[in-house]
Amino acid sequence: MIAKDGQARPAPNGFEPVEVSAVEAVLAKKWERPADSAVPAPSRSCAMNLITYLEDLHEAAAVSSVVARLAATHPIRSIGIAMDFAAPEDQVLAWVLSECSDAGSDASICSERIALLAHTDQAARLASTAIGLLSRDLPMVLWWHGGSPFSTRLFRLIAPLASKIVVDSKDFGDGAASLDTLRRLEEFRAGSTAVADLNWERTTAWRTTVAACSDDPIVAALIPDFDNCVIECAASADGIIPPSARALLLAGWVTTCLPRLAGHGSIVGVSGHAGDPGSVTRLKLGSSKSSAALDVMWDVEAGRIEGRAIDPRGAEVRRLSFAADPQEEAALLDRCIGSLDRDARFDAVLRAE
Repeated sequence: MIAKDGQARPAPNGFEPVEVSAVEAVLAKKWERPADSAVPAPSRSCAMNLITYLEDLHEAAAVSSVVARLAATHPIRSIGIAMDFAAPEDQVLAWVLSECSDAGSDASICSERIALLAHTDQAARLASTAIGLLSRDLPMVLWWHGGSPFSTRLFRLIAPLASKIVVDSKDFGDGAASLDTLRRLEEFRAGSTAVADLNWERTTAWRTTVAACSDDPIVAALIPDFDNCVIECAASADGIIPPSARALLLAGWVTTCLPRLAGHGSIVGVSGHAGDPGSVTRLKLGSSKSSAALDVMWDVEAGRIEGRAIDPRGAEVRRLSFAADPQEEAALLDRCIGSLDRDARFDAVLRAE
C-alpha cells in the first residue's frame, strides 16, 4: 500500500496484488483442490459482506489483524477500502487473501479478504469497485474506521447500501460532539440503517454490573433513595479532560433507567488511573438525604469491576465482583455485527438529554 507520506508499503498479512478485473478469478482459484487431492475443497460460503474504511493507512496492520480475528469465526467477504493522494489517479489498486481457520474436526471457517486503494480524488471509482465486489444477496456492514463520515463523499456513496454502520465515537473527538455525530448517523436515511458504536460496547461491563447489582434485593431496596449520580473517567496526562463520549453514553443509560436523575449528575476526570484517557473508572449512585449508595469501581490490574452497596446509615451491606468485559477492538466489533437490528437501548440513550 501507499501511506500518506508517499512511501510504498506492502499489504499486510500476506495479501497478494491483483488486477481489479481478476479479483473474482483469483479468489475462485484459491478455493480449488487438485482432482486427486485427498483434502476436500472447502465450501465457498459467506454470511455477510464487511466493508472497512480506513482513514489512516498507518493503522492498516492493526485493522487487518482485527478483521482477521473476525474472519476466523465468521465466513465473510471483507473489503478494506482506503484513499491516498499518492495512489495512482487512473486505477484502483487491489490485493486479495483467502484463509481458513479450524472450526472443529470436520469443518473450517473460510473467508475472503480484499483490499482496495484509490487516489483521494477517486471516491466514485473506489465506491463503484467495492460495490461491484460485494457478494450478492447478502447483508453488508460498513465499519467506518475514521473520523466523522459526513464530510466524506465515499461515505455518501457506500453507506446507503449498508444494513448496519459500525463506528467508534472515540474517533469523533471523544466528547459531546461525538454524540451529535452519532445522532446524525441514527437519522441517516430516515433511520432505516442500524448503527453500532464500539464506544457504546465499551460500557457493556458497567451497564451489566450496575444492573446485576440492582437485581440483588438488598440493593434494589436502596434504589428509591438515589437522587444523584457521579461518573469518573480517566484524565489525560495533563490531568484535564472534558466528559468523554463513553462517560456521556453511560450517563445517558443511567438517565433512561432512572429518569429522575436527569440533571442531577456530574462527570469528573481523575488522574493516575491505569485506564486509557476517557475510560470510565467509577460510577456512584448516591442520596442527598442519607448515606445510601451504590459504588461501582473498575480495578484495571485485577481485570474486575467491584460493586459496594451502602445502606442509609453508612454500613456496607453488599460487595459484588464481576469480571470486566474484553475491550479488544475485535471483540467489540464482533459484538456490533452479532445482530443487524437496531439497539433500542442505544437509540434511547442518544435521544436522552
